[in-house]
Amino acid sequence: MPFTFDLGEKWERAARAVLLGAAVFSMLSMVPFLVERFGVSFLPDPVIFAATNTLHSVLAVGMATALFVALFIHPPKGRFFGVLRLTAPAIYAVIFYVGLTSAVPMVWTTVAGAPTVKVVTVSSPEGMPTARCRPAVQLRDLPFLFNRLCNVPPALLMTLSPGDKVMLIGRGTRLGVFYEEALLLPRGEDV
Repeated sequence: MPFTFDLGEKWERAARAVLLGAAVFSMLSMVPFLVERFGVSFLPDPVIFAATNTLHSVLAVGMATALFVALFIHPPKGRFFGVLRLTAPAIYAVIFYVGLTSAVPMVWTTVAGAPTVKVVTVSSPEGMPTARCRPAVQLRDLPFLFNRLCNVPPALLMTLSPGDKVMLIGRGTRLGVFYEEALLLPRGEDV
């Protein structure tokens, strides 16, 4: 018989609620990937990201730990439940981190966004392109999965070099921007 805790019906209901919350937040965490597939470009704000990165990491690990405990409280169902118990914390820590760093800012920007301008710094004009992001320009001070600028016009791409500032124009909040246009700022000029 698989190892599990029998703490009563009240704890099992709490475990089910945690599992349901994890499933809902996992779906929310897929938003950044789906948005990119539809050709919409979003960048989280580098200043906010740098200020809250540790908090996002701690929250993601805490949420994964709560899921791990819930999986031990919830009665086992199915052949792969034991494997799920052991692998879930690591996998879900990454999923929750993506949700906290990108999906939550995307949803907030969609709801409360207004016309805005953000300035980002180019790390490398030749970023690693993906199926939906050609050409890609690598940016400085952004999370790994979201450190690229997509749909850059060829005329702008040819003029970019490391350290250049690019102005993004679109709908945004302090958390990030859905940009529609990217313009190169002349050296030494700021917004």
